[in-house]
Amino acid sequence: MKGKIILMLVLTTLLLNGCASTPMNDFFGIQMNPDEEKDFKIYSYSDFEGVKYSSNINMNPNVYAWAEFDLTAIRIKVLNNSGKNIPISYINDNFLLQTKDGEAYALTKEEIFNYTKITSLEPGASVEFKLEVPSRFWDSIGKRNVQMQGKEVFSQFDKNENSLSIIKENVKSIYIQFGGEVNIVLKAVPADSIE
Repeated sequence: MKGKIILMLVLTTLLLNGCASTPMNDFFGIQMNPDEEKDFKIYSYSDFEGVKYSSNINMNPNVYAWAEFDLTAIRIKVLNNSGKNIPISYINDNFLLQTKDGEAYALTKEEIFNYTKITSLEPGASVEFKLEVPSRFWDSIGKRNVQMQGKEVFSQFDKNENSLSIIKENVKSIYIQFGGEVNIVLKAVPADSIE
């Protein structure tokens, strides 16, 4: 009897710990030219069937990413199932978030020592990034800093200037650019389709 109780406690603990971890499924995307983003649509997601989406012939579904919001940041996991290496560089990699009202926000990378230890994402490998989301990026930084005006939206800025205030429901897309070569666009997974 005592053995059954211990076994039940162990199984309950394992079950609760397994349920406590949340899957990374707020956003999903594949490699594409950002100009063709309109051809990429996500219809549904389930743990059993995965994500269902439509794309065009120019897009590469073998390079894909998942993203998840937490209280202070966005976690992004990129997987490379293509036959080519993807360059990874703290200086040249860029992450951008666009809201549904058309505002664009550069996402702040972790410190260079925490960014990632790899310089190339090999075929069959994955890498995870943790990024901070600034609030009122263009109002507080872009308009105030003359050096930032006219530059690409992938410009860097001091992460201490802003704090997280954007919620995932207001995000239209997340853009990733690795080494100026590989672009990935992520879109929101419909909340009513997540099982």
